[in-house]
Amino acid sequence: MSDGTGMPPPEGTGKAGWYADPHQPAMERYWDGKAWSQYTAPKKAAVEGAAPPAPLAPRPPIPEPAPPVHWMLQPMTQPHRMTSRQGRGMVIRLVIVLVILAPFSWQFFFRQLRTHKTRVVDPSSYVIAITRCNWDYGFVRVTGTITNRRTEQRSYSVEVEVRAPNDRWVETLPIDAPVVDPGADRQFTALSLNDIHRDEHPTCRIIRVLLT
Repeated sequence: MSDGTGMPPPEGTGKAGWYADPHQPAMERYWDGKAWSQYTAPKKAAVEGAAPPAPLAPRPPIPEPAPPVHWMLQPMTQPHRMTSRQGRGMVIRLVIVLVILAPFSWQFFFRQLRTHKTRVVDPSSYVIAITRCNWDYGFVRVTGTITNRRTEQRSYSVEVEVRAPNDRWVETLPIDAPVVDPGADRQFTALSLNDIHRDEHPTCRIIRVLLT
């Protein structure tokens, strides 16, 4: 009696195992005890009663590559736009900063101006004197004269130290005198911006005289 495949069952007990393939004499087929299976093997490799070879496990599918991330092509966010109110606030802050820094800028300018003087003048080549050092509407007015004792024109720069009573403040004023002809004298003047009372008496002294 066949098992539905058209092949008769194996001879003997008919228990599960490898038996001669009825259709392929050189091959053996596995009988599971009830019907022939689809597993075959050459006769020399078949062992009676051995289990059929396990089917090969299916290969896992190869994953598709992820699409590239075009981060460089992403649109940039819109820049923050400043409102008119924010713009006015920034201008006001800038003006305040400039007002605060203005006195320091002038001091730096005068300091740089003094460094560009050529050399200290020989004291025997001029005569200098301070004629005024007193209150002038809340400030200190410094006035003096310088006489050129040389035979050529000279342009002088005078540094005067102004000192408030009790050394409340001390300031060095750079004063540029105009060109002085040989044997002539010229007046120079400057105003200290430090405050002083009318009844106070500051002192002024000449620190040095330079040629410009």
